[in-house]
Amino acid sequence: IGIRHFGIGWLFLGGLLLTITACAHIDEGAVDYRKSEALPFLKKKELFEEAKMKPQPAPVIPLRLIRKDLSSEDPDAKFSKMDSISISLQEGLISDCFEVLRNPLRGFRKNCEIAIVINAFELGGGKDFDFSPDAVKQGRLVYYSPDVEPGQVLNLHNIQIYGPIEYKGNPIGIDIFIIELDKISKQGKALLKTLATAGAAAYPPAQPILKVLGSLGKSLLSSGTDDVEFRFSLGLDPGKGKNRISHATVEAGQYVFIREENRKATTKWHKLTVDENSGRVYIGEKKKRLYRANTYLTIQIKKNEGSSNIDLSQNTFGKFRAKLEEADTKQVKDLQPVLNEIMKFGRQRVRTRNFSDARAMFEEIKPAKDANDIGTIGTAKRAAFDLITTLQESIKHIEAKDEKNDLSEEQVNYLLTGLKEMAGVSDPVEQEKFTQSKFKELEINKIFELIFKNRTTSSPQS
Repeated sequence: IGIRHFGIGWLFLGGLLLTITACAHIDEGAVDYRKSEALPFLKKKELFEEAKMKPQPAPVIPLRLIRKDLSSEDPDAKFSKMDSISISLQEGLISDCFEVLRNPLRGFRKNCEIAIVINAFELGGGKDFDFSPDAVKQGRLVYYSPDVEPGQVLNLHNIQIYGPIEYKGNPIGIDIFIIELDKISKQGKALLKTLATAGAAAYPPAQPILKVLGSLGKSLLSSGTDDVEFRFSLGLDPGKGKNRISHATVEAGQYVFIREENRKATTKWHKLTVDENSGRVYIGEKKKRLYRANTYLTIQIKKNEGSSNIDLSQNTFGKFRAKLEEADTKQVKDLQPVLNEIMKFGRQRVRTRNFSDARAMFEEIKPAKDANDIGTIGTAKRAAFDLITTLQESIKHIEAKDEKNDLSEEQVNYLLTGLKEMAGVSDPVEQEKFTQSKFKELEINKIFELIFKNRTTSSPQS
């Protein structure tokens, strides 16, 4: 009798477990984040040389994780309107999962089926955070694997989430979910892998395919049985504040999000570093080892990556087609105003591409601030020569109002402001040289003297 009751008890327990595992399990944990500390170019170079002598795996360029609302001390990390912005999932680690039934062929180790859903967006135009229970259904699947073990670094690196695209100067929102999926069919796994790969591609936010990829999140929780293991919402403000109150701002760098299973625990951020080389998190002050205590994701925000193709696919084709259709319905005598509008869109495309090229030149100039080698300085000067020439020609056409300018007036002012900040001029007379009216008249060597202080002012081709 005892044995029979014992068997019935196990059958009851087994049925209970099956019932539990068939229900949605939500345990978001306590999630917090920190952003990486910036290091100057020369310090990074020193750390890289040191890392060559250390046993691997070890962090190559370990950056402290201290700042949350405090702004970076690196002026290059800050975003301004018309900068290019890009957001990617760099690395991740899953510390544990909820799976109960284990496969003996894996040594009874857990086998987690993990999906990462992220929604990144610039606020405005009706876009905002969604805190409803169905919020995850609006996100974009950027990673899926049916084969993750606890404590494993995920098999991913630098998966695109958003952009690169021109920043409009509004707050940036990021919603992050990690979902543990219920057991699904082989066909379902293949579909999720395919769609996750597509979701990781660099599409502009207005592309129709993103509506399909975004709607995929709706299928992940449609059964109500998938487990939400991680959720965090982050809002980043524009960095152009006049007050002295610290607040989370849009900055380039690595953002590490850590989930504490114990919601009363305090993450030991002072003992953690993120490797700029890999995006992985390490613990330890002297001897650093890979951090596996908690689930984490590293998200990287990048500034002024080449974005002309993305920007171009955003902005004019639909308008161009609309204008052609409009032209078809008009009489020939009314066609010219429409053709003028089409020409405006054409010029806008050209200026978008030119602006992307000009930003790339600007990025080539920056390393000369810290470098001492002739090659880096020479590259910077050649880029400066091309940029200055483009700016001066554009200013002349803008003043003449002949529409032949390679850059718009707003784009010119953005680049002039960047050059002024790079030069670090404080004297009002020198600052005025970076206005359009003065800059167009300056000799190139004079501009070199302002930008490359304490450098040789020979020709940029030298």
